[in-house]
Amino acid sequence: MRIFLKIQTFALAALIGVAVPEIVHAKLPNPPLLLPREMGPQGSPQAFASLLSYATCVMKHERKATLRFLAEDFPSAKSREIAQQLASDTRFCLKDTALLKLNPGYLRGALIEAAYQQDFGGGAAAVPVRIGSAANVEKEFAPALAECLVQRRGAAVAELLSTRIASTQQAQAFAKLEPDLSNCARQAKVAKYFPELLRFQVAEVLYRQRSNRALSTGAAG
Repeated sequence: MRIFLKIQTFALAALIGVAVPEIVHAKLPNPPLLLPREMGPQGSPQAFASLLSYATCVMKHERKATLRFLAEDFPSAKSREIAQQLASDTRFCLKDTALLKLNPGYLRGALIEAAYQQDFGGGAAAVPVRIGSAANVEKEFAPALAECLVQRRGAAVAELLSTRIASTQQAQAFAKLEPDLSNCARQAKVAKYFPELLRFQVAEVLYRQRSNRALSTGAAG
């Protein structure tokens, strides 16, 4: 792999299991770099903000392929195949960010939030999709906390997703969720949560709920 030519393929290359180099020596116009250490559970807020920006661009320009990817069980051979094509078709979305190694589940979460914003964020009506299962992702970051929050404070968590990720407004939105946030954490046996990852989980729970409702209504009609 000639890294000075291939940097724009890193994000989804990591998602589909293609090896990418740890260090990039390409000459870049100083975009924010997402380093491997930044994409762990305690990743930097800027890393997740850049990740969501990338996912939003992907969703905007390749909606059908993104929804096909999200509808597949993850990980799977089919999701890998779709992601590979998606990576090739959305290189231009990395014009402001150089994504190095990252957790595939986090990228999936960012794509789900991007889909939520497009389908249920107040824009033009669109036909949603039923998201596939992701057992491996759920083992790493169990959805029980997000499910509890959505059940108790549905309107407030929807407001959370209207804030800019990793911002002061996001922190204020999380603060408004107390004491339910602490109570849900105890119920879900979550000792510590990471705001940006919890945000992605909340987006997934809300998207599943609203897409199932919309698709069921459409079928009934």
